[in-house]
Amino acid sequence: MKSIRLSVIAGITVAVAIAVMALITDKVYQVRTQNRLQDFLNDITLPLLERGEPAPLFTHLDEGVDLISPDMGFITRYLPLVELAPWEGDIRVPSLYSAEQPSAVISTRAHYSRGTADIRAAAIYRDGQWLVRQYEVISGPPAQ
Repeated sequence: MKSIRLSVIAGITVAVAIAVMALITDKVYQVRTQNRLQDFLNDITLPLLERGEPAPLFTHLDEGVDLISPDMGFITRYLPLVELAPWEGDIRVPSLYSAEQPSAVISTRAHYSRGTADIRAAAIYRDGQWLVRQYEVISGPPAQ
């Protein structure tokens, strides 16, 4: 009788441990995927906002996306870039065990010494990397 109880308790303990490991793995995946999004967007956005260079943006477009190059003529009047606010918005990273793909619709604000610009982006996570689906830069009013 005792050995049956021990076997049941051991089985339950192992099952709980496996479930906890699966939950931790899933949470780590979600956090890492969100962090990769922040890094990815900063990597493609900073060259554009600092030098008007869109090449990094266009090398990370999703298949079939026809993106018009953002008008960056304003940056010569606004430079230098002082700060890029953290990206915020709807970031959906489903469970690692889900068939749904992570996606995001987010925005940020670039603060220049002589004005601001708002950036809006939509991205999807496919094959281990984030890809741009939509991207726009909207220049704000010049600083007074």
